[in-house]
Amino acid sequence: MRKGDSTILDIFIDIKNCTIIYKSWNFNSKITFVTMKISASIFAQNQKTIDALVAELQKIGVTMLHVDWKGEANVIAFLEENLSHLTLPLDVHLIHAQPQQFFSSLSAIKPQRVCLQFEEMNSIDSAFFSLPALKGMAITTQTLISTLGSALIKQLDFVMLMCTTPGESGGKFQKENFQKINQLKYEYPNLSITIDGGVNSEVAFILRLLGVDTIVSGSYLMDKSEYGANMLNLLRPYAGETFCVKDFMVSKAYLPMLKTGTFSFKEAVQKIEDYKSGYVLIEDENGRFCGIVSNADVRKTMLKHWTNLDGIAESDFVNATPFSVNENATVREMLKTIEAIGRVILFLPVINNNNELTGLVPLNNLAKG
Repeated sequence: MRKGDSTILDIFIDIKNCTIIYKSWNFNSKITFVTMKISASIFAQNQKTIDALVAELQKIGVTMLHVDWKGEANVIAFLEENLSHLTLPLDVHLIHAQPQQFFSSLSAIKPQRVCLQFEEMNSIDSAFFSLPALKGMAITTQTLISTLGSALIKQLDFVMLMCTTPGESGGKFQKENFQKINQLKYEYPNLSITIDGGVNSEVAFILRLLGVDTIVSGSYLMDKSEYGANMLNLLRPYAGETFCVKDFMVSKAYLPMLKTGTFSFKEAVQKIEDYKSGYVLIEDENGRFCGIVSNADVRKTMLKHWTNLDGIAESDFVNATPFSVNENATVREMLKTIEAIGRVILFLPVINNNNELTGLVPLNNLAKG
């Protein structure tokens, strides 16, 4: 990830095969998206019959059918009557103070996922964890991750973050949730994350960067019945200007860090291994960003100093001129920075106006090599 020769880069999106193809003067390579699933709220429209709606959603690549259910008898009756038309898996969000009274009904419709609304419940019945479905818990923006508790989270398959004002269709995404995603990814790396509310093209792109597994889309996806175009907008890179890098970057607190002049080559390699990150970031005693050691740097150093790995100077293996982006840059400006680099990179350090390291944008979540 050293500064140097750049290439002119064009990006082509192949939505059908979920791939992004990079073509440049110097190389042709193909990278496969880490697929972000789309769960479509089937009650967000009333223009189409359920069989016509599901057929169209399936055609454009929707993964699941999302149902918000507050225990109404007509909702479960509708689902039971139309099971033959529901050829996509059901994703049920049950919002009720006593959800256990509906577990038998849920068993009848065989959803792939069941999510309970944490703030609505008086208590969590242990029967929930015996349901034959992936189990999740939804929380609003105001509820802290710590409120759920580690014991509960470790029993879940996913957590769903409600990112707009509850009950407000088409509401604005509340950006505090970006950092809740980063916290969940750091504290519970094996947990899947679902986002519900306020997801447009720009938000969806950032969510892919952060490694979100599933987004729930209702009013945005169903708008004007242009489902295919709206789906494309959710999946393609979007150069927006609503959010700054500092809104969604992974905080420095979650990153592998070392102080310059205090570590050996072995300690740098050990830090990379401990974090399973592929890199370690280097700063000086004042917090100023002064370099990176990446997997590539490790390989090159080992080949060059194979017979004397214990005597390697820091300057021999630290990349002291890495690429970075300012924390106040917009998504559009960040993408211009990446384009100017001219090759695929897996992460982008973030600095402030004083060249102090403040975080990092992970790019490896967009693609798997």
